[in-house]
Formats: sequence, structure tokens, C-alpha cells
Amino acid sequence: MASWKQQPLEEVPVNFGAGPSPSPWRSLATIAVIVLVLSVLPNWLRDALFGLVGLLILLPILGILGLRWWINRNLINAPCPVCGTPVSGIGQSTLQCPGCGEVLQVKDRQLVRVTPPGTLDVQAVEVQDLDED
Repeated sequence: MASWKQQPLEEVPVNFGAGPSPSPWRSLATIAVIVLVLSVLPNWLRDALFGLVGLLILLPILGILGLRWWINRNLINAPCPVCGTPVSGIGQSTLQCPGCGEVLQVKDRQLVRVTPPGTLDVQAVEVQDLDED
């Protein structure tokens, strides 16, 4: 039989660890070694290791729950005061309306227009003429 160097490239055996699954005895042996090592450790070190593993499992869950709580508390969904398009924003932030392009700011859980200094923001009111009756 020829060595692998003399075989064409297509016939060279390549194994990237995707071979047959390990036997169940190998898995049991690994678990037995872990249990043996943990049994000879002092109690305080074993407790510290279990606590560390518990924290590694618990911290991402608590982080996700905390982030969801913060977003639910700070996310504002309101219509634009200019055009009425629904807009979402985080509390105390400045954003732009996707409908009309107006610059808005979140204040007291409401959207308000940002006006440059010296600009008067007035609201037009229709007035009826009393002489036309």
C-alpha cells in the first residue's frame, strides 16, 4: 500500500474531529474523573466552584431580565405632536420623526418639539366672526 504522500489529494484521509461519536464509557469515565477530583477537594473550594458555576449560569439570566425591565420603564411610544406618526424613543433622548422629520425630545414620558432659542411656538385657533350671523 502506498503512503499518504503518494496518494492523490482527493484520497488523503482528513479528520477534523467530526468522526464517530465517543462511546458512552468515555463519557462515564469523564464524569467519574470529575466526581473523583471534586471529592478530594476541600469543602470550601468545592463550594466556591459550585457557586462560581451557579453565578455563571444566573448572571446572564438576571442581566436579560434587568435589561427588559429598564427598556419597559424607559421606552416611550407616542404619536408625533406635529404629524401624528407613531414614534418610539428612550426617555430623555432627542430623536427625529420618521414621518415629518421634526426633531423631538422625550420629556416627562411625552414627545415635545425641539425649537431653537428665540422661536415662538404658537397654536392657531379658528375664530368665528360674530358679525356674519
